[in-house]
Amino acid sequence: GTRAGDTGSDILAGAGASMVAYTIVTPFETVKTVNQMAGGSTRDALKSVVDRGGKRGLVRPLKAMWTAGVPYSMILYSVYRPLKAATRRAVHATREGDASEAEIFAADLLAAAG
Repeated sequence: GTRAGDTGSDILAGAGASMVAYTIVTPFETVKTVNQMAGGSTRDALKSVVDRGGKRGLVRPLKAMWTAGVPYSMILYSVYRPLKAATRRAVHATREGDASEAEIFAADLLAAAG
């Protein structure tokens, strides 16, 4: 979204960003996982994945990654902006001495999230 309250755009941005990220990362994650489980070299893991599933084997987990990750990113993107705005209001209100408990809670929640 381009402005506060543009939740629909934030949801679409979250979905799009995570789909692109998972599409790029999944082949590397697939090889890494096989390598961790089987041991050996990265080259051996890559050969094993391609021998078993062809080039498609590199992206076989993609659907599962999207299923788990896209909704999470949609929620994260749509919640972050309002929480950030609430945090700024809470910080300002706290300095002025009139922050509501909800604003303080939002600020604490965002601070704890990272």
